[in-house]
Formats: sequence, structure tokens, C-alpha cells
Amino acid sequence: MVIAVQKDGSFTYNIKGAWQDGEQKAISVPPHGDLIERDKLREKEFVHDDDAYAVVMSRDIRNAPAIIPANE
Repeated sequence: MVIAVQKDGSFTYNIKGAWQDGEQKAISVPPHGDLIERDKLREKEFVHDDDAYAVVMSRDIRNAPAIIPANE
């Protein structure tokens, strides 16, 4: 996939040779901590028998892979 983003946030993308216009606008990511991969945490979560809550260990959150590293 190829994505071409214009200065105004509009974009087009190409999948298998066909260019298409994006329906939304791209935006800048505001200052943030690490943006982590939530699906990797779900692989480690423990769901209680009655499915009322799920638990993820804090060490798993600390060690979750970052998709976008922290940035000011």
C-alpha cells in the first residue's frame, strides 16, 4: 500500500495499482507518550470466569511494543 498525504491533510492511497481518495483527513499526532500495540496486550490479558473484567499485568503494559515512540 502507498499513501500520499498532501499538506492540507487530504490523501490518496494505492492498493494493487488502483489509486483512491481518502474519505478523512490525516492529522498530526499531538505530543504523547508511547503509543502501544493494544492487540499485543490482549494476547496476555486474563479474563475472569464471568467475563465481567479483564486483567493485564503492569509489566506487560510497560513492555508492550511501541507503534509510535514517545515524542514531545
